[in-house]
Amino acid sequence: MNLLVVDDPHEDRAEAESKKMREKVHDWWSSAALKRLQPDRNAFVAIQTRWHPDDFAGRRLEEDGRLEDGGRWKVVHLPAIASPSKFGPDPLGRQDGDPLPHPKIPTRNRRKLIAWWDDVKRTSTVRDWHALSQGDPQPSEGALVSRDLLRTIRDGMTVVEPQKIAVSIDPSGGGRDTAGVIGGFLGADRRVWITHDRTKAMSSAEWSRTACLAGPRDERGRDLRRVELRPRHVHLGNRHGLEGAPGGGRDPRGQAEADDRRGQR
Repeated sequence: MNLLVVDDPHEDRAEAESKKMREKVHDWWSSAALKRLQPDRNAFVAIQTRWHPDDFAGRRLEEDGRLEDGGRWKVVHLPAIASPSKFGPDPLGRQDGDPLPHPKIPTRNRRKLIAWWDDVKRTSTVRDWHALSQGDPQPSEGALVSRDLLRTIRDGMTVVEPQKIAVSIDPSGGGRDTAGVIGGFLGADRRVWITHDRTKAMSSAEWSRTACLAGPRDERGRDLRRVELRPRHVHLGNRHGLEGAPGGGRDPRGQAEADDRRGQR
């Protein structure tokens, strides 16, 4: 054949994240697809969602390279929100922050286009937004922070005074899923310190209690913050009580002392 078109070589995220399934696609490309092309005149086109860094497109670019770098592939990358400072020149000539046109929204209506893509981002997980809308796959271990990165910046020696304390929660569905519970603080050095990782499969009762127990403590072993459970997080506080907490004119220091007494029961 003279033209080979590969359309979505990975059916979905689950298939793309399976190393076995990815290798099956890569083996097919090497052992079957390329061998069917005519030697005198041939071309191939691949269209896909970038589910994984080592998916079909990722491996082809890694092994064969981009045309502009002396490789084999001409890449047409159209993220929902343009970012030429990250991805290189945009095929449509867009600048950073410019939205991708939508067939149902007039191109001149920039505000409506941005609102549409903002809603898509808001209703997607971080990884889905990067994969489906930005063409920028993120590893499964974390879209922003990897285990290797955390290992390289671990510090168990420096003594830092906590200024603001927080516990972040990604709740599980009734114990069926892993609940993420991370505790930490903003230090006097203006750096964010992660002190606790209590992530595991838990019921809602378990992760809520775990969240209340996570976080730094003072020299007497007392919890430094009062927590308020919200749908996705615990309210930010400091060692003198909460800033901006509901409750009108209550003295935050008195509230913090009351919370300390409750914590000692």
